[in-house]
Amino acid sequence: MKDWINERLRYAKVNYEVLIIKGVLLFLGMTIMALGIALYIPTGLGKSQVDFAVFTFVYVAKGKFMSDGDAVATIYSTTLMLFYVTAMIVSAIFGLIATIREYKKINWKQFEYHLQQLL
Repeated sequence: MKDWINERLRYAKVNYEVLIIKGVLLFLGMTIMALGIALYIPTGLGKSQVDFAVFTFVYVAKGKFMSDGDAVATIYSTTLMLFYVTAMIVSAIFGLIATIREYKKINWKQFEYHLQQLL
């Protein structure tokens, strides 16, 4: 643990400018996020940004604004499920691409190592 702390202190001494910039950006990002939440909550449309997307999808699917709560509830649950499944598939695809690239890089390095051992 002591080595880890010493390593972090050495990093902070060498890269203090980067750490200051990261701290400022973190503070600004949190301020902007808090402002966005403060502006978003009073709308009363929901407590998640997913609600905006799902209500938009429901509107696009039906082509009209639906004021009947029961009709919206049945369509909303299906649309929310499709939204999450689509997000899961997209996340899996991006994760798979990154994994394949890393595997190719590691596999190629192992191939070069074994080739050097043979020569």
